[in-house]
Amino acid sequence: MYKRVRKNSFISLLVILSMTACQHVPSKAFLRASSTPHSDRSLLTHQPFLLQSLSVKAHLAFTQNDESKAQTVLENNFTLQPSEWIYDLKAAVITVTPTKTYVLGHQDCRDYQARATVQGQVYRSRGTACRQQNGYWQVFTVQRGAS
Repeated sequence: MYKRVRKNSFISLLVILSMTACQHVPSKAFLRASSTPHSDRSLLTHQPFLLQSLSVKAHLAFTQNDESKAQTVLENNFTLQPSEWIYDLKAAVITVTPTKTYVLGHQDCRDYQARATVQGQVYRSRGTACRQQNGYWQVFTVQRGAS
């Protein structure tokens, strides 16, 4: 009887784990199990906010509200689940999509893509952000090929 109960519990656990692995949830427990694509923290440089690169490319002056929306996307969206909103001043559509979730050092990190569509013209940027202790996603640029 004990072996049967133990076997059923093990099978139930395997089913739950396999179902959980199908979703890429940005929770701390899942992030700890993910692989780390960037091994050296010294290859990172600080950037001020999530939409800065897109702001420069699309000539848009994003507000704190836009930054807050981008922060919420990285905190809550599944990997490859986009969120979009209308940027009021130029009737642009802004889309932010987390593309990869992993742990770098002791920080939860996500790669993401941002896109602005302004009067039919599409501007794109990519970035890497890591969650700080205060819950804020801080943007970093990975210097590939650096010594």
